[in-house]
Amino acid sequence: MFAVDKFKLSVKKEEKNCGIFEIGPLPKGYGVTIGNAIRRIILSSIEGAAVTSVKVNGVKHEYSNIPGVMDDVLTILLRIKQLAIKSYSKDAQKIELKVKGKKVVKAKDITLTGEVEIANPELHITELTESKAKLSIEMQVERGAGYNPSDEEMRGQVGVIPLDANFSPVTKVVMDVTKTRVEQQTDLDQIKLEIHTNGTVAPKEVLEESLQLYNRVTKRLVDLISGEEEQEETEKKDEKPDEAPSSDLDIDKLNLSARLTNSLIKAGYKNLTELEGMTFDQIKEIRGLGQKSAEELFDIMKSYKLEVKESTS
Repeated sequence: MFAVDKFKLSVKKEEKNCGIFEIGPLPKGYGVTIGNAIRRIILSSIEGAAVTSVKVNGVKHEYSNIPGVMDDVLTILLRIKQLAIKSYSKDAQKIELKVKGKKVVKAKDITLTGEVEIANPELHITELTESKAKLSIEMQVERGAGYNPSDEEMRGQVGVIPLDANFSPVTKVVMDVTKTRVEQQTDLDQIKLEIHTNGTVAPKEVLEESLQLYNRVTKRLVDLISGEEEQEETEKKDEKPDEAPSSDLDIDKLNLSARLTNSLIKAGYKNLTELEGMTFDQIKEIRGLGQKSAEELFDIMKSYKLEVKESTS
């Protein structure tokens, strides 16, 4: 029989860009089944940020050269696609690169908004080789998951060059299943997951988020097969449209992000109604929340018609 309380998840290595985790012991055959599912979720569903379009001053298309700039525009764009970007905003953000004179241009020369960070500031962009050379690039940063092809319709805007984008902050996931034993059982499985990121998110957070997604899918399947899903839908129809039962607002029952759920529970909150009447600034002060999670919580509270205030003023 599959003893759920017997296997463990242990952290073998934890660094900014790399983490190694082990899950086991698992029954024979479960290692590959569960490990592959987690790996695919990590590679396809973890949200990140990337540059989706640029506007280079004085340039109409990517097959151009800029006087006094060592690299052609296409080479510069390929390097911009290597930026490790973290965005705390759900809305698109504009960042700018404006440099002049002889200079080696790096990612740290980009002017950012308060909602955007770059995890690899030393990334080489290009080099200006003449004292009168100028380079001005406006970049649009968006959030998303997985790979997104370039939006060619954006070329209708003068000077805009669309870029395809890989939003995932995960650069590599290596999954290996080895044999382990417990007492006389020698054919048990153990999963080893090695997760590499671009530095915008910790590997442990990536694993935690992917397991939350995995849990949502399996929980919904259980609800569907048991008929609980249909029962919940019937109950919702009988409720008043603008009201949500307090029991439905339990933190651990809502489909919140892993980070938000854990932060609220650790802070002692069990139900969303306990936060009613707080301001956005007060929400941000909850330990471990951060700008992104605070915005998520603020929007969710408003969707449930709970009283929230924009600021203390």
